[in-house]
Amino acid sequence: MNSNEQESGDMAKSELEELEYINRSHMNGFLFTNENRAAIVYLLYHQDQKKMQTEKMAFHLGISHRTALYHLEILEQCGFVEVREFRRHGLVPMRSVWGLNLENDPIIEEAFKKIINNYGREKLDILTTKKQRNR
Repeated sequence: MNSNEQESGDMAKSELEELEYINRSHMNGFLFTNENRAAIVYLLYHQDQKKMQTEKMAFHLGISHRTALYHLEILEQCGFVEVREFRRHGLVPMRSVWGLNLENDPIIEEAFKKIINNYGREKLDILTTKKQRNR
């Protein structure tokens, strides 16, 4: 086995370990101990088509676009959200609209209940209107 094969095998192994950690974390409710991730799922859950532009999510949560993307990527790895639409920036397609992964609806329903139990609707309503409240 050459060094490139070993490195790619090690990388694949570490990615699998990370996904297993995320799956265990979800099962234990750890995934939603972060208010931003909980608020993103709550916000998307209340949208008509369960989707929203990244910029609008960031605005509602009072966080940066980059922070919203960071949390969306974690939620995507766990199967909670998916990219619904891309926009072009030159030749580069950029993710612009994210939505709940409707194929995992039973898991999302369970997670939504955990989020409500952990935070309460009142606090989540405040979290998802943070930017508007601070104006």
